[in-house]
Amino acid sequence: MDVQFRQAVEGDLESMQGIATHTMDMNYRSFFDDEAVDWFISGPSDEYLRENVDGATVVTVDGRVVGFAVCKGNLIDLLIINHESHGRGLGSALLAHCESELFRRYESITLQSFEGNSKANGFYRKHEWVRTGAVPDSMSGARKWILEKKRDQ
Repeated sequence: MDVQFRQAVEGDLESMQGIATHTMDMNYRSFFDDEAVDWFISGPSDEYLRENVDGATVVTVDGRVVGFAVCKGNLIDLLIINHESHGRGLGSALLAHCESELFRRYESITLQSFEGNSKANGFYRKHEWVRTGAVPDSMSGARKWILEKKRDQ
């Protein structure tokens, strides 16, 4: 299995949108109602990716995009692995890659995770991220945990 990380390009957008739509469809229904998930994947998700493709890093396996992360400043704004690729260590590898890149410029990095997303929250705890607060999500109003990691942690 040849795993690579690279800067996303415009040609990756369709793959990224498909991964986001499918993975959110499969995972977000455990903590959001169907109407909210359907609304988000029907447009806002694609729009977000169109606006942020230039700031994204994709992870490929044998040349195929299987996940991506969007970083803004010291914030990992979105990290997602194709639902079918979960459990293969690719999320851990992508997170470690993002951390390494961000710690070159920042002493402390952050991310946010929906409070109800117990699978993601467990994943971040396993990787030594510490919850430092909570805020309402601007689109859904749902609570998001603020997680932080320091360079020397």
